[in-house]
Amino acid sequence: MKLVIRTLLVALAALTLISPTPASGQQVDRAGYKDYPGISRVPGFILREVGDCVETAFDAHKFWVTENGKDTQKSVEGHMFYFRYRLKQGLPNSSPLQVIRNYQNAASAVGGKILFDNGHVTTIRLTKGDKELWLDVAPYQGYEYDLTIIEKEAMKQEVA
Repeated sequence: MKLVIRTLLVALAALTLISPTPASGQQVDRAGYKDYPGISRVPGFILREVGDCVETAFDAHKFWVTENGKDTQKSVEGHMFYFRYRLKQGLPNSSPLQVIRNYQNAASAVGGKILFDNGHVTTIRLTKGDKELWLDVAPYQGYEYDLTIIEKEAMKQEVA
């Protein structure tokens, strides 16, 4: 009996490893996950896994910027949104440059400014309503990319 159970477990593990779909089998966004309002994703990508969509009331993120011809990191504080977009199974990979250019072109069309671009990551600053937004777009091999957004603002003091 133990041999039968062990054989079944090994077979199940092997099927999980070679399965063409993710273990979760999801090809849609995880329940409750959604894009930042007014900033869409590259078509064909989803927010699938736990931790792919995280909102923090106040945090800091280091953005790459080019200032006076030098690349440096600048810490920006505020309301933070983090997304990890993953390509749906069966779709062809997007190039990292394609992901970056999509965000750069969309931001430029509404007056955004490209603060850094090295072909692997880009930093964009734009104004949406009364909010100054900083975006960090970092694609990985065309099958997933991270988007970090900070709504720049001072921390609300809560302790007297």
